Amino acid sequence: MRRNRFRNLLRTAKPLGGLLSAGVLWAALGAPALAQVVIGNEPIAAEQPQLAPPPAEDAFAAPPESRPTPSAPPTATKNPDGTYTFDPSDPALLQADALMRQKAWGDRPERTLPDWCYATPPFDPHIPRPMVEVPCGDAGGLDEQVAEPSRWWARLSYLSLWADGYDVPALVTTSPAGTPQAAAGVLPAATVLFGNEQIDDGHRSGGQIKLGWWLVDGQFMALEGDYWALADEATRFSASESFQNDPNAQILARPFFNVTTGQQDAAVLAFPDFVRPGATVDLDGTIDIESQSSMQSAGLTFRHVVWGDFERDVRLDVFGGYRFVQVDESLVIRDSFFDPGGGLLAPTLRSSTDIFDVRNDFHGGEVGLSLEWFRSRWAFEAMAKVGLGNNHQVVTIDGNTQIASLGTTAFEPGGLLALPTNMGRYTRDTFMAIPEGSITAKYALLDRLELGVGFRIMYLDDVARPGQQIDTTINETQIGGTLQGDARPTHVFRSADMLLRGVEVSIEYRW
Repeated sequence: MRRNRFRNLLRTAKPLGGLLSAGVLWAALGAPALAQVVIGNEPIAAEQPQLAPPPAEDAFAAPPESRPTPSAPPTATKNPDGTYTFDPSDPALLQADALMRQKAWGDRPERTLPDWCYATPPFDPHIPRPMVEVPCGDAGGLDEQVAEPSRWWARLSYLSLWADGYDVPALVTTSPAGTPQAAAGVLPAATVLFGNEQIDDGHRSGGQIKLGWWLVDGQFMALEGDYWALADEATRFSASESFQNDPNAQILARPFFNVTTGQQDAAVLAFPDFVRPGATVDLDGTIDIESQSSMQSAGLTFRHVVWGDFERDVRLDVFGGYRFVQVDESLVIRDSFFDPGGGLLAPTLRSSTDIFDVRNDFHGGEVGLSLEWFRSRWAFEAMAKVGLGNNHQVVTIDGNTQIASLGTTAFEPGGLLALPTNMGRYTRDTFMAIPEGSITAKYALLDRLELGVGFRIMYLDDVARPGQQIDTTINETQIGGTLQGDARPTHVFRSADMLLRGVEVSIEYRW
């Protein structure tokens, strides 16, 4: 009965935004062709539909002389969406008669209630709603009820996504024991311990919250806000070697291309019998590399139903609004080596840091479509949208070196890959598109509670990432001195795409 009431009502609402028919239709033979309906203080004439004569064996059919004399229809107030609200205290409601009506030509007539008994239903019939009794007469001896429409909904989601990482150059190398000092850690013969690979490409958990409000009963148009964030993804590498304590320790070096010699080179951190001016010493060194990647987004959209097949319980919504997406990432390299001293040099600990920090802030518009298909307590939704707007990219490169000896510490600008020639804060604005899609299956657990599981995919086509901002070509004359020759390393903006895909599990409550 609840299903038929929904279908009978929404047949009258197919032309969206049109006037909902609000007349009491009488099925008795010889009834007048026109029935007067009062809406507010304005009378409207509603034409009697052409119905096929009910079968003689229909148990619901009553002889015309046994039907009560029609009374004046109840007073109705028109809503902004074209539906009507009736006052339950109106005495006319108590005298409404049930009628015979066909869903389609040739169908067996059904016993139902006047159209105005279904003025404000929920759009999604697969979810049983709390019911409120409205005296719309009798239908087959059952108490007729009208579903109370919900206006608010909130959805909490768990996100399990995989995101594309970014490439980093070779940052740490080693060489076999006995390698000459000049060739230690130098590419391509050296072995790469960290780099020449993609990092921050693992699984990320996250969460999303949505809050929506239907602007009118009937679920035709709404405002929806959402926020989601992913847990930080991090990559860590650490190595420490001491030839003073372990003769079998491993050589450690940081490779680069030396612009002054035009050849590959390396800064040695740990090496046995290292020859320097004034002495030969065993260098002990360490290196630590840490990356971090975070992502979040927020939006506010307006949605409106543009098409609905109410017999098959399918609806198509269009939505649009504002979208913000932020991708914030960093890569930090810290190294140190200890020279035990000798000759004219006292014991010295030299430490350096390179910092590459990148932030992408997208601000733009968003448009999309949502198709929903309802089946009993199940619902299936397919969504596609695209965000178009400006991506503000900020790259910050910084570095420093500390030299501690005999109780004093000296500071120098720059590390190894972050030097005065590329240190600074750089910004640019680029156009970016963010297409996104999802497929979700939902099941109504309770009257107002719904569980959903789906697949989600998102693509960002122009994202600046830390590994792309590293220039491994350096002019070492500026390390502890004055630059002579080419100003390298330099900074040049480089971008790449980023794909996220994974599973979403949600729970939604409506009230």
